[in-house]
Amino acid sequence: MSALRQRMDQAMVLRGFSERTREAYLRCVVALSRYYHQSPDQLGRSQIEAYLLHLIEERKLAYSSVNQANCAIRFLFHRVLERDWALFEVPMARVPKRLAQILSRQEVVRLLQAARNERDRAALMTVYAAGLRVSELCALELSDIESAPDRMFSRCARPKAARRATPC
Repeated sequence: MSALRQRMDQAMVLRGFSERTREAYLRCVVALSRYYHQSPDQLGRSQIEAYLLHLIEERKLAYSSVNQANCAIRFLFHRVLERDWALFEVPMARVPKRLAQILSRQEVVRLLQAARNERDRAALMTVYAAGLRVSELCALELSDIESAPDRMFSRCARPKAARRATPC
């Protein structure tokens, strides 16, 4: 691991970035470095803007991918390399808002019937009924479910690390 890469990773650890965010940011900076075949700390503002333009026009990446690269590069130049010009005038790409897809009753029935066994069907029914994310389902414990007839609810279904950090 290069010294610059290690400095960037340590700066992200200090700021509490998640493991996946750190990996994604480092991947973006490595891609920038490979594009120019030189260390990112030797690049200038115009090269950074040209690279972001390359991602948008030539690679035709999704808005979220370009925004992630933009944030990673800004973090590197502003926080790690402490360059004043790092807050360059490249605005974040606007992500079009999409409405959630509503399933018909028949589609929900087919989805639940597609489960291979009762355990999977119960998990699908719980996710659908409570509107849980996959990470919330994975973190769900038996003690989180109140099944008394007068209660019938589930408690905080956040991952364990988030549970300790903030109360429900």
